[in-house]
Amino acid sequence: MSKTKEKSIEELLEEALVPEEEQPYEVPENWIWVKLESVHDIITGSTPSKKVPQYYGGSFPIIKPGDLDQGDSVILASEYLSDEGKAKSRIIPRNSTLVCCIGSIGKAGFTLVDCTTNQQINSLVAIKNTVVPKYTYYFSLSESFRQALISRSSSTTISIINKFKMGQIPFPLPPYSEQRKISKEIDSLFAKIDEAKRLIDQAKESFELRRASILDKAFRGELTREWRESRQCFLAQPLKDHLSLITNAPYVLPLIWDWVYLEDVCDKITDGTHHSPESFPVEKYKYITAKNIKESGISLDDITYVPEEVHREIFKRCDVRYKDILYIKDGATTGVATINNLKEEFSLLSSVGVLRTKSSILNPEYLVYCLNSPNIKK
Repeated sequence: MSKTKEKSIEELLEEALVPEEEQPYEVPENWIWVKLESVHDIITGSTPSKKVPQYYGGSFPIIKPGDLDQGDSVILASEYLSDEGKAKSRIIPRNSTLVCCIGSIGKAGFTLVDCTTNQQINSLVAIKNTVVPKYTYYFSLSESFRQALISRSSSTTISIINKFKMGQIPFPLPPYSEQRKISKEIDSLFAKIDEAKRLIDQAKESFELRRASILDKAFRGELTREWRESRQCFLAQPLKDHLSLITNAPYVLPLIWDWVYLEDVCDKITDGTHHSPESFPVEKYKYITAKNIKESGISLDDITYVPEEVHREIFKRCDVRYKDILYIKDGATTGVATINNLKEEFSLLSSVGVLRTKSSILNPEYLVYCLNSPNIKK
């Protein structure tokens, strides 16, 4: 029997390197492009048989794609194996990069614990003293890697990339010391981004609370107390002689304010068509639905249109005018109000109500702020 000829260093290097024409972009002179498999062990996970209950219920984590949503560090699993189950599994050492290879292709995590994975995950185990493990993980988050996965995946009803195709992906390899420097720089910059996000979220929460507080004070008369007191003798008398007043009011108002029913201060209260027409990307009249109603105004993103004969039938009942209030009355965004800023005719769906105020009694801008205030929405 003849012995299999061992490959030379040159042959191994040629197999590992990515040809120049296949390199995604230019890297520094002291870096090289290599195939992912040449500097990583790529391990496809497996699931011990569910028909053997004793394989499960222990303390050894089996990671699934849903467990990669913990952020940069994977510590916990949704399911754990017993020692018997662990013995049937492919062990992934801590500090490895876990990449989803079926379904949510490209979702990745960095495991801080020894684990195993199911077959939907390929694990990249960096070759010691060749690749810094965290460098591999950060590369797995890059757009270059994501695009490489997608371009190599096959798909029928679900996207899949196998171990071989993943192993052929070009991997930019700097010197080991530079990899450590890159990883530390990314750690630092990501930490700053996380802190900025935390501050933004905190500011947003504070903004929402302050906004709610301002609106609440406005409709209790607190914002205009000093103004009102300085002009008391010039202000109009209450509306008690003209309207049906509410006796079980939500809270106490200033003396010259009144709680009234909307029907008494509006000339028209209606809604759009209850028979949803077919709408089209191009036609004569805009077709407004709840998705177009924002507190800031009417959004024309994803707008559709209806033909004139359909519009005429809808508009005969719901003749929306400029400065009418549009009010979402059903669906997930119920309670959002805005003023119609369109001077043209359009058709309206029944998910949106129309309020036309009595101009001598009720300012429409005031009513919009009132309808959008937390107390009135509640």
